[in-house]
Formats: sequence, C-alpha cells, structure tokens
Amino acid sequence: MMQEKIKKLPKWAQELIQDIGRERDSAIDALNQFTDSQTESCIWHEKWPCTGEGGKRGPVPKRRYIQDYKMDFEFEGVHLTVLLREDSGIDLSYSSVDRHHGDVALVPRSFQQVYLVSKKHMRGS
Repeated sequence: MMQEKIKKLPKWAQELIQDIGRERDSAIDALNQFTDSQTESCIWHEKWPCTGEGGKRGPVPKRRYIQDYKMDFEFEGVHLTVLLREDSGIDLSYSSVDRHHGDVALVPRSFQQVYLVSKKHMRGS
C-alpha cells in the first residue's frame, strides 16, 4: 500500500525517498558493524531502537559493551558505585551526591529489587 502511494508522487520525491532509505540502511549497517565488532564484557547497556531492520516494525536490541570493572551513576541526588569483584561478586555502594550531607534511603521494591532515593525526594521530607 505504501509503495502505491509513493508511485503516485513526482519523480523527484520518489528519488528523495529512495535516497533517504539508502542512507538509513547504511546507518543501520554501520551501527551493526560497530556493535558486532565489540569485545564482550561483564558491563553493558542495552537499548531497543525501532530501526526497521529485516522488515521488523518493532524494537531491535542493541547492546554496547563497556570494558571496565567499575561504574558510577549519579541521579536525583544519589551516587551509586557498582564494582565487580573478581571471583567473588558485585559490590554496590551508595551515598548522597555530595557524599557528606544528606541521607539516601534503600527502599525494598519487590523480590531482589530496591530503590535508592535521596532525602530531598523522600515522601514527608
């Protein structure tokens, strides 16, 4: 149905749509080559963009590996450090962003899941 609509457009518009499609395919190929060439590691982040690869309309997983053993995160007044301990497990440590003032609460959410919240974002503060 979409192809029928495109065929009704002026030739310059059809060519432009084809060019944009080729550019998109080229960008997806470059992204896939980049992610496929990465060395796997214990740390990664994953996104699910809708790229249209292989005729799929939904999201496609893209995993980017990070070559390290320690990651730090800061968000909404909370600082979290994740440290991989060789052959023993994972350390999690947290504090307020300024590390000296302000409390951070560890609130259980569900099975094996917790929520870290700074004092300024706690209810009743």
